[in-house]
Amino acid sequence: MLDGFIGLLTELNGRVSLFIIPVEKADEGLPWVEVLAAGLATIGSAAVALLILWLTIRAERNQRNVDAMKADAAMALATFSKISRYANIIYAVKNAIDEGVANVNAIGLRVTDPSQMVGAIPGKFVEPERLKSTEYSFLFTKKDFEVVGQIEDLESGAIHLISLVEEYGRRHAEMQNWLDTTPGVIRNFEGLAAADMVPVELKGKLDHRIAQLNIILAAILEVTENHAPSPVEVVRGFIDAARDASFKEYFPKLEYGM
Repeated sequence: MLDGFIGLLTELNGRVSLFIIPVEKADEGLPWVEVLAAGLATIGSAAVALLILWLTIRAERNQRNVDAMKADAAMALATFSKISRYANIIYAVKNAIDEGVANVNAIGLRVTDPSQMVGAIPGKFVEPERLKSTEYSFLFTKKDFEVVGQIEDLESGAIHLISLVEEYGRRHAEMQNWLDTTPGVIRNFEGLAAADMVPVELKGKLDHRIAQLNIILAAILEVTENHAPSPVEVVRGFIDAARDASFKEYFPKLEYGM
């Protein structure tokens, strides 16, 4: 509707004229319902967007945690592979020595020197890949730190054993070659032990060679017989620690025994 106001205009002749000027009715106010609805819709959209963003970030964080645990489990498995090979090397040498001694005892030979009972250890031992601390860093806790020392001792023992076996085999072959080629030596092979007849003037040289072999063999036996805890106990202790680690869900069920 239109309202007007009365204008009074006095003309020169004194006549009064009335006229109406139409104007728009004053606005009664903003449509608050529509404004409020639009605001709530905007807030709702923002809240949904924030919720989606939070869920996305949370899912990505959870996935990163899963990926990290899988990586830790894979590294622990690599460590298991290495230490089990170390243990296998020690047991392979031990079994070879035990077999040599058993063969000598089976045929009833009496020998005074261990190196006459144990020949060169058969086979070629390849040094396994060395341990990496990053692969078993999960053990760096107060509870499992003892396991760290055990697997590192197992590694050093196996590596040292390989060098001892190689040295023993080399010196044993040198002695056999010396006995084969030295004039006056009569060889009597019986099984894995040799009761050789050596001239008196050469007896000192033979004893020196045998003594060197006995020293190396004693060092070998120190690893194969006196390693504490035993290699199998070390490997099993590592498996138990891995099964109790944060990544245990992704670490395979393993067994180790000799």
